[in-house]
Amino acid sequence: NYDVIIPNATDITEITDAMWASCDGMLVWHDFEYSKIIIAKLSECKGIVRVGTGFDNVDLEAASNAGIIVSNVPDYGTNDVADHTWALVLTQERGILKFNQSMLNQGPWSWELGADLERIQDKIMGIIGLGRIGTAVAMRAKAFGMKVVFYDPYISIGIEKSLNIGRVHHLTDLLGASDIVTIHTPITDETKGMVNAEFFNKMKNESSLYNTARGE
Repeated sequence: NYDVIIPNATDITEITDAMWASCDGMLVWHDFEYSKIIIAKLSECKGIVRVGTGFDNVDLEAASNAGIIVSNVPDYGTNDVADHTWALVLTQERGILKFNQSMLNQGPWSWELGADLERIQDKIMGIIGLGRIGTAVAMRAKAFGMKVVFYDPYISIGIEKSLNIGRVHHLTDLLGASDIVTIHTPITDETKGMVNAEFFNKMKNESSLYNTARGE
């Protein structure tokens, strides 16, 4: 039998050293940073589970050095994030923001606000990161009649054939071809700061970017 402790802390400083030291295992959310200072206090801890997909708030090196196994919940929120991505895409690409804003400003409603809208059918969606969420977004894009291409150097060769989508092996090729770019990567030393001036300069003119991954 285990005792389950739920601190309900609003700040990590509210958790005492004695409580840290008493933990055999931890379920943690994204709210706090579990730095090497915190991990050094976990004298009895055997494992940390990040309740979610991202684990960037846990110092993995410090945990490894302390013999603590860190795991996440990789299928958490897959469809929710994919749906949200498409909500953002449709809101922008179909001019919903402009129409809504015009009515918030007392109108009048005018169809001319959508005069420059283009159909998304046959446009190219470029997906950076074809994990669970990226794949779910790709399937939705195909349902809308879009062409899909992805960049992910960690996905096995051949998945593009299974999903009947395109693949590029260089990020530059995706940016130059895509009308819509959407990001679904974890935040790592490799991906942090990926979207910079050079990234935007390589994007197709009048294309758009959607990021439902980590903000950094």
